[in-house]
Amino acid sequence: MTDAPPPTVFAALRSFAYDPRGVCPADNGDQIDVAEEFHEASKVAAAFPGQALGPAGRQLATSSEAPFALGRKALVHSGAPIDLAAPASLELDLRDVTYRRRSWLREDCGALGLEDVGTILGLSAGSAPARPGLRVVPSGGAMYPLDVIALAHRVDGLARGTYVYDPIGHALLARGDVDPVQFHEGASASVTTPQPALTLAVVATFARSRAKYGLRGYRFALLEAGHLVQAAVTIATALGLASLPWGGFVDAAVDARLELDGLERSCVYLLAISAPDDECG
Repeated sequence: MTDAPPPTVFAALRSFAYDPRGVCPADNGDQIDVAEEFHEASKVAAAFPGQALGPAGRQLATSSEAPFALGRKALVHSGAPIDLAAPASLELDLRDVTYRRRSWLREDCGALGLEDVGTILGLSAGSAPARPGLRVVPSGGAMYPLDVIALAHRVDGLARGTYVYDPIGHALLARGDVDPVQFHEGASASVTTPQPALTLAVVATFARSRAKYGLRGYRFALLEAGHLVQAAVTIATALGLASLPWGGFVDAAVDARLELDGLERSCVYLLAISAPDDECG
């Protein structure tokens, strides 16, 4: 009797995709891959594009000004805004910056200057000065479902704590007393990385996009988070800073620390940033 041949790569992936940890049983006993079901349900059909619209889709599609008239529930904050300096002018070779970028943090993660924070936020998530109502990050239908929460650990000129970024006023708004070290430790699923000087939490309010685009709006929120973080990483690299995009965090712990319900509003991406030439305190 010969040994059975090893499974093919496709068969192994297929088996993993239907692992019980990521599926729910159907009435007939078969297992359903939730990811495949969602992907199929959120597709746009050429013959029926209206099927992709959310409950307010037709209304929001009638006017280019409609998204800006839609009310927005802001993240809770307190105190006077902390104004940020206008983003610095950067003279750079985009090819060189692209090749230099890598995901890393040193053990000796150094403090950031508040001006660097303003440059990164302004050029990745801020408003577009010449286009009122619009921002520098691409967004489906200009619905802008994303907010950025900054957790400051070592930022010169900024007290340790948690802040909401105001993209219109280009300012930081104090949000709470979340300790960045405890947040970082709770977010780590396995290996704990060095404590960054600054962590940016990209928070999605899914209803903002789903009101117009239905299930497709959830896809858009994730795509837009990628746009925003890629821009922030590029700017950080141009400033000579170390950055580490972080997707494998403990969702429930992060949302709880940030006081998000984890369903209608949730953190979808973290970005850790530090200067590379100092010692952590």
